Amino acid sequence: MTFVLFGSFYVHSQQIESKEAKVVLNEFFFNKDYLKANKIKTISVSFSSKKPLQPIRKEYFKSSHFLINKNGYLTRSYFTKRIFGNKIDTAVEWRFYKNDKLSAIKKTGIGGIDVKSIFYENGKPAIYIYGLSQNGSKQKLNLFISSYKDRSAEYIEHTPLNKRDTLIKYKSVTSTVFKKELREWKDSITFKISYKFPLAPEKNYSHTFKYSNNRCKSIVIKKLGVESYSYLFQYSERGKLLSFTKFNIDQNTSVQFSELIYNDKTNLLRAIITKDLFDNTILIKKYSYTYYD
Repeated sequence: MTFVLFGSFYVHSQQIESKEAKVVLNEFFFNKDYLKANKIKTISVSFSSKKPLQPIRKEYFKSSHFLINKNGYLTRSYFTKRIFGNKIDTAVEWRFYKNDKLSAIKKTGIGGIDVKSIFYENGKPAIYIYGLSQNGSKQKLNLFISSYKDRSAEYIEHTPLNKRDTLIKYKSVTSTVFKKELREWKDSITFKISYKFPLAPEKNYSHTFKYSNNRCKSIVIKKLGVESYSYLFQYSERGKLLSFTKFNIDQNTSVQFSELIYNDKTNLLRAIITKDLFDNTILIKKYSYTYYD
């Protein structure tokens, strides 16, 4: 039964999305098709740490939780952490879809529920509408919208530069361009996304991906005013992500090494263990799952 559930689809898809380096860029980095095929309903993450010559200490006030629908889409996530003393803060985000596209994001914010509605033209995001709602539910993880008020809007303009490269402009309601996103192939294996903010250039940054066998082999992250880092990824012959190393480009030194541990029977990710190569501190993220019937 285990082989039928997990092994048969494993050949065609990996649990971790390997094309966009999401394992280092996003909290949720799982492959939608894999989640759907393996009927995964929830993913929970617990955190622990270990300093040299000391036992492993679980961070009881810190955790992440993801709810996935039967089509493999993330529909709710929440994160808990201790902010001071024994006070716990929980941030919740809900996602909604229409015709297999993300149509709205609603999340807890200051003064209520922040709402981002997404409208498409020709299959691409064209308008973001931002608003504020109130949650009528007494349970923080449940959402019952009791009011709504528009706040602002963004307009997205997609301009093809050639067959592969695109310039995306984000405009305010007054047509002011406040963000530009250039997506370009530098060569056959190098893809770069440059983010520029004309009104706040100190926020500019870029991500440069290098590929091999349709997998991301490295990503370079550059931001103005801060040190640049790269991540180098290692895969098995079948394409399963095994480890990645964080490298400080400016100091020409490796700073972290992360290893991914999988269940031998199910191939599901069990943990990501990250070692700080300066002070030898170890951070552990453990993953657990529930399933649809």
